[in-house]
Amino acid sequence: MDASENHNQRMIEELASELKKLEDVQNKVRIDEFLIYKDLFTSTSVDTLSRKEIVELSARFFGRFNVYKAIEVYDNNDKLLFKIPQLFVPINNVEGKYLSAVDRFRTEGTSEIPKYSAEATQGLLGAIMKSQQNVTQKGFSSFREYIKSLTQEYNNDVELFSKFKSENSEEPESEKEIEQSGNISDVEGLSWG
Repeated sequence: MDASENHNQRMIEELASELKKLEDVQNKVRIDEFLIYKDLFTSTSVDTLSRKEIVELSARFFGRFNVYKAIEVYDNNDKLLFKIPQLFVPINNVEGKYLSAVDRFRTEGTSEIPKYSAEATQGLLGAIMKSQQNVTQKGFSSFREYIKSLTQEYNNDVELFSKFKSENSEEPESEKEIEQSGNISDVEGLSWG
């Protein structure tokens, strides 16, 4: 390798390192910043916010967090308050041998004839599931094991959240106090109940 290739390789490695650092902290957030997005987690937001406001807040949320990983919410003393489980399971590309099922869904999935629509949807779901089987790069022998591990992680996160809420049951007077103390017991939308 000549000097310019070495320089380029070093620059690529430095960029990869910096991107990794950003990824490591992307889903770590303090409670005060997280509360900006709480309307996305409350059912009353549909009545109080316009569709445009919800779309804009959602876009900010998706820009701020990686929704394919859990989000960790901390208090101002860097104590983990709770985790939001990953919101989506990454989907691999549909393998080429299943593209006909995808094409059929595109043409017949919206059919007025229920039989055609149902068959097209069933074919698409089958194609997606069969294309997800290879999760060995994630350390699982099957897609089923991968989903089971996500379910267990979700249950652990709910348990942690419930434990923290029961330990911090003092009622704060305002959201500002919640931001300062980290007490999440009465924050609307922060409940699995």
